[in-house]
Amino acid sequence: FLHAFKLNFKQSTIIWLILLLCGGVCFVDYRISEMMPGTLGMVFKSVFLLLAFFLISVTIYSFALTARYENALLLTVAKLPYTILMTALTVGAVVLSWWNTGILMLTIPVWILAGTGILAFINSCILRRVFRVFDEKAEGGDEEERTDMEE
Repeated sequence: FLHAFKLNFKQSTIIWLILLLCGGVCFVDYRISEMMPGTLGMVFKSVFLLLAFFLISVTIYSFALTARYENALLLTVAKLPYTILMTALTVGAVVLSWWNTGILMLTIPVWILAGTGILAFINSCILRRVFRVFDEKAEGGDEEERTDMEE
Protein backbone atom coordinates (compact mmCIF):
# COMPACT_ATOMS: atom_id res chain seq x y z
CA PHE A 1 0.00 0.00 0.00
CA LEU A 2 2.71 2.48 0.98
CA HIS A 3 4.65 1.72 -2.18
CA ALA A 4 1.58 2.36 -4.37
CA PHE A 5 0.79 5.46 -2.32
CA LYS A 6 4.26 6.88 -2.96
CA LEU A 7 4.09 6.07 -6.67
CA ASN A 8 0.70 7.73 -7.18
CA PHE A 9 0.86 10.59 -4.64
CA LYS A 10 2.12 13.30 -6.99
CA GLN A 11 -0.20 12.33 -9.84
CA SER A 12 -3.23 12.01 -7.53
CA THR A 13 -2.52 15.36 -5.90
CA ILE A 14 -2.32 17.07 -9.28
CA ILE A 15 -5.58 15.42 -10.38
CA TRP A 16 -7.25 16.39 -7.10
CA LEU A 17 -6.17 20.03 -7.44
CA ILE A 18 -7.34 20.22 -11.06
CA LEU A 19 -10.73 18.71 -10.15
CA LEU A 20 -11.05 21.06 -7.18
CA LEU A 21 -10.29 24.07 -9.40
CA CYS A 22 -12.77 22.92 -12.06
CA GLY A 23 -15.41 22.30 -9.40
CA GLY A 24 -14.83 25.74 -7.89
CA VAL A 25 -15.11 27.45 -11.27
CA CYS A 26 -18.27 25.50 -12.08
CA PHE A 27 -19.80 26.40 -8.70
CA VAL A 28 -18.99 30.11 -9.05
CA ASP A 29 -20.34 30.16 -12.60
CA TYR A 30 -23.53 28.44 -11.46
CA ARG A 31 -23.99 30.97 -8.65
CA ILE A 32 -23.49 33.84 -11.10
CA SER A 33 -26.00 32.30 -13.50
CA GLU A 34 -28.56 32.20 -10.67
CA MET A 35 -28.49 36.01 -10.70
CA MET A 36 -29.26 36.20 -14.42
CA PRO A 37 -32.88 36.91 -15.19
CA GLY A 38 -35.17 34.94 -17.47
CA THR A 39 -34.36 32.27 -20.00
CA LEU A 40 -30.68 33.15 -20.31
CA GLY A 41 -30.16 32.42 -16.61
CA MET A 42 -32.00 29.10 -16.91
CA VAL A 43 -29.89 28.07 -19.92
CA PHE A 44 -26.64 28.88 -18.16
CA LYS A 45 -27.74 27.10 -14.97
CA SER A 46 -28.59 24.02 -17.03
CA VAL A 47 -25.21 24.11 -18.76
CA PHE A 48 -23.34 24.43 -15.46
CA LEU A 49 -25.38 21.62 -13.88
CA LEU A 50 -24.51 19.42 -16.85
CA LEU A 51 -20.84 20.36 -16.49
CA ALA A 52 -21.02 19.57 -12.76
CA PHE A 53 -22.51 16.15 -13.56
CA PHE A 54 -19.68 15.51 -16.02
CA LEU A 55 -17.08 16.68 -13.47
CA ILE A 56 -18.50 14.37 -10.79
CA SER A 57 -18.47 11.52 -13.31
CA VAL A 58 -14.81 12.10 -14.16
CA THR A 59 -13.96 12.41 -10.46
CA ILE A 60 -15.49 9.00 -9.70
CA TYR A 61 -13.21 7.34 -12.25
CA SER A 62 -10.09 9.47 -11.76
CA PHE A 63 -8.71 8.14 -8.52
CA ALA A 64 -9.54 4.52 -9.26
CA LEU A 65 -7.85 4.87 -12.63
CA THR A 66 -4.77 6.64 -11.31
CA ALA A 67 -3.29 3.40 -10.07
CA ARG A 68 -4.39 1.23 -12.99
CA TYR A 69 -5.04 3.14 -16.20
CA GLU A 70 -4.37 6.44 -17.86
CA ASN A 71 -7.45 8.28 -19.13
CA ALA A 72 -10.54 8.76 -16.97
CA LEU A 73 -12.11 11.17 -19.44
CA LEU A 74 -12.32 8.61 -22.25
CA LEU A 75 -13.56 5.89 -19.92
CA THR A 76 -16.25 8.23 -18.57
CA VAL A 77 -17.73 8.57 -22.04
CA ALA A 78 -17.03 5.02 -23.23
CA LYS A 79 -18.85 3.48 -20.27
CA LEU A 80 -21.63 6.07 -20.06
CA PRO A 81 -24.36 3.83 -18.54
CA TYR A 82 -22.04 2.86 -15.67
CA THR A 83 -20.96 6.48 -15.34
CA ILE A 84 -24.56 7.67 -15.06
CA LEU A 85 -25.35 4.95 -12.52
CA MET A 86 -22.39 5.76 -10.26
CA THR A 87 -22.95 9.50 -10.51
CA ALA A 88 -26.67 9.13 -9.80
CA LEU A 89 -25.95 6.97 -6.75
CA THR A 90 -23.40 9.42 -5.39
CA VAL A 91 -25.38 12.58 -6.08
CA GLY A 92 -28.65 10.91 -5.08
CA ALA A 93 -27.29 9.85 -1.68
CA VAL A 94 -26.04 13.37 -0.96
CA VAL A 95 -29.23 15.06 -2.17
CA LEU A 96 -31.43 12.69 -0.17
CA SER A 97 -29.32 13.37 2.91
CA TRP A 98 -29.83 17.10 2.53
CA TRP A 99 -33.53 16.83 1.61
CA ASN A 100 -34.70 18.30 4.91
CA THR A 101 -33.33 18.93 8.38
CA GLY A 102 -34.87 15.80 9.91
CA ILE A 103 -33.31 13.48 7.34
CA LEU A 104 -30.01 15.37 7.59
CA MET A 105 -29.89 14.82 11.35
CA LEU A 106 -30.51 11.10 10.83
CA THR A 107 -27.93 10.72 8.06
CA ILE A 108 -25.05 12.68 9.65
CA PRO A 109 -24.03 9.75 11.88
CA VAL A 110 -24.35 7.36 8.93
CA TRP A 111 -22.09 9.56 6.78
CA ILE A 112 -19.58 9.93 9.61
CA LEU A 113 -19.44 6.21 10.39
CA ALA A 114 -19.81 4.53 7.03
CA GLY A 115 -21.47 6.70 4.37
CA THR A 116 -18.51 7.43 2.16
CA GLY A 117 -17.23 3.90 2.63
CA ILE A 118 -20.58 2.43 1.54
CA LEU A 119 -20.65 4.65 -1.55
CA ALA A 120 -17.04 3.79 -2.35
CA PHE A 121 -17.81 0.07 -1.98
CA ILE A 122 -20.86 0.27 -4.28
CA ASN A 123 -18.91 2.30 -6.84
CA SER A 124 -15.99 -0.16 -6.64
CA CYS A 125 -18.35 -3.06 -7.41
CA ILE A 126 -19.54 -1.19 -10.48
CA LEU A 127 -15.98 -0.19 -11.42
CA ARG A 128 -14.86 -3.83 -11.29
CA ARG A 129 -17.33 -4.55 -14.09
CA VAL A 130 -15.93 -1.60 -16.05
CA PHE A 131 -12.30 -2.64 -15.48
CA ARG A 132 -12.98 -6.29 -16.33
CA VAL A 133 -12.78 -5.42 -20.03
CA PHE A 134 -9.27 -4.03 -19.61
CA ASP A 135 -8.12 -6.84 -17.35
CA GLU A 136 -9.30 -9.43 -19.86
CA LYS A 137 -7.43 -7.68 -22.67
CA ALA A 138 -4.29 -7.53 -20.56
CA GLU A 139 -4.54 -11.23 -19.74
CA GLY A 140 -4.95 -12.15 -23.39
CA GLY A 141 -8.63 -12.94 -23.83
CA ASP A 142 -11.92 -13.14 -22.06
CA GLU A 143 -12.87 -15.72 -19.42
CA GLU A 144 -14.99 -17.82 -21.76
CA GLU A 145 -12.04 -18.42 -24.04
CA ARG A 146 -9.85 -19.34 -21.07
CA THR A 147 -12.37 -21.79 -19.62
CA ASP A 148 -12.74 -23.40 -23.03
CA MET A 149 -8.98 -23.80 -23.28
CA GLU A 150 -8.70 -25.21 -19.74
CA GLU A 151 -11.28 -27.91 -20.46
